[in-house]
Amino acid sequence: MKTGAWKFGFILFLLVTLCGYGCAGNDTCDWDGLMELVREETGVREELLYGATCGKSRMGNDNALIWYYTDTDSRKKEYFPVEVEQIGKVRYKYVRILEPDELAQDIAIATWMDGYAVFINNPQCVVVEVTDKNGKVRNEKNENSVYPMIYYYDDGPVTFRFLDADGNEVK
Repeated sequence: MKTGAWKFGFILFLLVTLCGYGCAGNDTCDWDGLMELVREETGVREELLYGATCGKSRMGNDNALIWYYTDTDSRKKEYFPVEVEQIGKVRYKYVRILEPDELAQDIAIATWMDGYAVFINNPQCVVVEVTDKNGKVRNEKNENSVYPMIYYYDDGPVTFRFLDADGNEVK
């Protein structure tokens, strides 16, 4: 190998390494880089993975939760809530993937920060009934029929019921 080609290859390697291609460790990345990282972490093929955001800022903390999910008829749906630190408007620093619980068909929940993030991708669910620790009930309605819906509750321990348009519980 000629000296010039070797130097060029080495410099290119250093640039790629130092510029932080991807989103591992302390690197930041854009939406596509984060999608790639989640795909590598979960083993899900890119064309099966979708993303939706749930942002929460408190006490100067710019952490956000991004829900990635699979959406095919031939495979069980999977949910991957990913905690990130948002850097500006379009950069993210990967923090961790949370373990969600599936509460009903196409409805998942993850304990996050001081509350619960709820992901709903079931068009039958039009109301989320939330009962707080004092027994106070409030209803969150999906007025626009847009799915997925994402809610965040930080009111302490709560219970959820997921209701269809007739008030029946979605299973």
